[in-house]
Amino acid sequence: MIVKGLAQFYIWYPMELRVVPGSSSFSLNGIKYFICVFASSDAVLTLSLGNTIHRVPASTPQGHKYALTRDITSLGHNQFVNFQEEDGNINANLLMDTNDSGSNLSKSAKYTQVKLFFEFEGTTRINAVLSHLALTALDHFLRIYRFTSLDTSVKESQSLQPFQPFMVQNFVTYSEEDQNLSDEEKIEKYCNLVVEGAECTPVIAKNLVDADLQNLDRAKISGEIAYHLTSGEFSEWKVMITRAYELGNEYGKFNAAILECFIAFEAEMRDLARLLKYKIIVKIKGKNKNKQLGIVDLIDGVIPKITKESEILNILHEVRKTRNRIVHKNTRATEEDFSNAISTINRVFEMIENHKKDLQQTS
Repeated sequence: MIVKGLAQFYIWYPMELRVVPGSSSFSLNGIKYFICVFASSDAVLTLSLGNTIHRVPASTPQGHKYALTRDITSLGHNQFVNFQEEDGNINANLLMDTNDSGSNLSKSAKYTQVKLFFEFEGTTRINAVLSHLALTALDHFLRIYRFTSLDTSVKESQSLQPFQPFMVQNFVTYSEEDQNLSDEEKIEKYCNLVVEGAECTPVIAKNLVDADLQNLDRAKISGEIAYHLTSGEFSEWKVMITRAYELGNEYGKFNAAILECFIAFEAEMRDLARLLKYKIIVKIKGKNKNKQLGIVDLIDGVIPKITKESEILNILHEVRKTRNRIVHKNTRATEEDFSNAISTINRVFEMIENHKKDLQQTS
C-alpha cells in the first residue's frame, strides 16, 4: 500500500539564527520543502548531574509518561560562576546549583524555532527516514545561512555539541480530496502556514539588535538565503569557503583555512576550464596532445578570459606561493596570509559565478 502525505517537523535549534523571521520554499534532491523560521528566544541550557529519567504512571493504560528523578529547579545553593551586569540585568555565563542530592550546571542561551514540511510517498512510512530528510534540509538551510552571514558559530546538526536540535515529528496522510490541492494549499490546510516562495513575510515584527555582531544586516542575509534556497544555486565552493572562514576566524588554524579555500579554488577553476573548453596543446613524440593543466596554467590561461583586471593574476600567484610554502616547507601562515588568501579567492569566485551566469544567458 502506497502512503502519501505531509511530513511536519517542529524543530528547536539550540542557537540563535540572526535572520528576519519568515518563510520560503526550496527543492533539494528532488523533494520540495517548506520552511518557516521564527525569531530567536531566550533559553537556559542545563546539565543535570546525578539525575535520571524514569517511567511514571500515565492517564491511560496504553500510554507512557516519563519524568526526571529530581527536579532541575534551584537546589538552594546556587552560585554564579561567571556573570556580567549590563544595564541592571545579569548576564550569567554559568550558574552552579548544588546540594547533597546532585548538581546542575546552567548557562544562558538562545534557541530558534524552525518549522519544516515536505511531502512523502512510499510503501512504508519510516520515522528514521523522515527525520533524515528533515535534518538534510535543515543542514542545507544552515550551510546557506553560514555562507551569507559568515556567522560560523552556527553549526550543522551533526556538528552541534552538546545539544542537538530537538524535533517533534508528525505525519498527515492525504485524503482523496487533498490530491487535487496545490502544494501551497496542502500546507495552508494542515499547518496554517501560507508559503509565498522566495518572499520572506515577517512573522514577528521584533528585530533584536545584535550586540556581538554590530554590522550584521538581518534583512540582507534573509534575502540572500531566500535567493539561494529558491534558485537552487548554491555551489560546493560556498560550503568550503565558509569552512575556511570558520577554521581561520574561529579556531585560528590559518594553514588549514588557506588549504581549504585553495582546494575549492582549484576545483572551481578546473570546472570553468571545462566550461570554456580551455586547452593547451603540446607535442609529445611528434604528436599533438592536450597538456594536463596545472594551477599555474589555470591562473594564467583562464583568469584573463573572465576579467580584464590584470593585477588579480599577481595577487593569485602570491596566494599560490603561500599555499606552496605551507605544503612543501611546512611554513606557519599568519593571520594576514589567511585574510589575503580568502579575500582574494572569494573575489575570484564572484567573478567566476558572474561569468557563468553571462554564459548561460548567451547560450
